[in-house]
Amino acid sequence: MSNSNTEKLKVFLDKAAEFGYETEIISESMALGKLTKDGHVRFVVGPLVPLNTTVSAKISKSKFLTKKLLEEIGLKTPAGGLYTNLDG
Repeated sequence: MSNSNTEKLKVFLDKAAEFGYETEIISESMALGKLTKDGHVRFVVGPLVPLNTTVSAKISKSKFLTKKLLEEIGLKTPAGGLYTNLDG
């Protein structure tokens, strides 16, 4: 994800906090954020909001984001990480 998406995510989460949402950045490099209010949890990717099914598609296409979400809800996942080149 581009730095631009990370900045958009931060702006979005700041605004959500003004409306009483608890916010958390799950992965800054992948621009994945979490919103919580009244027991409901929603995830956002960069500027994409949960009302858009594109969020689900982006998360499910990324093994890294899927791993982060599974860990977030308390499920164990295999060891691993985000690699952007062959040098590790």
